[in-house]
Amino acid sequence: MFKSIKAKLGDQKKERSWVIYPGPERSGPQAFGVVVNDDAITIQCNDRIAIFDPTTGKGLLSVSRKGAGFIFLRPEMGATFVQVPPEVVAAALAARPKQGDEIGPGVYVA
Repeated sequence: MFKSIKAKLGDQKKERSWVIYPGPERSGPQAFGVVVNDDAITIQCNDRIAIFDPTTGKGLLSVSRKGAGFIFLRPEMGATFVQVPPEVVAAALAARPKQGDEIGPGVYVA
């Protein structure tokens, strides 16, 4: 199943459970110079989505809204630049699904 971590990013008042996406998201944020490599990590909680470079910790965090999706990872949609703490980067890297992992009933990472 999806792996998750606990973290508080940006202006969040309390820690949330974030799902770790299995692979890099290669659209959007790179255009703003935030994510500079193909190892970008995408995480999502119930009201936010974020993407960051695991090497630098620099990334984008969507505004708080129910059902925040990839479109909200753009500054013109309200996303803000964040610095992800090293311990959150390490936890996300450790929890990131790898090839062959089952992330849902009958759904595997290719």
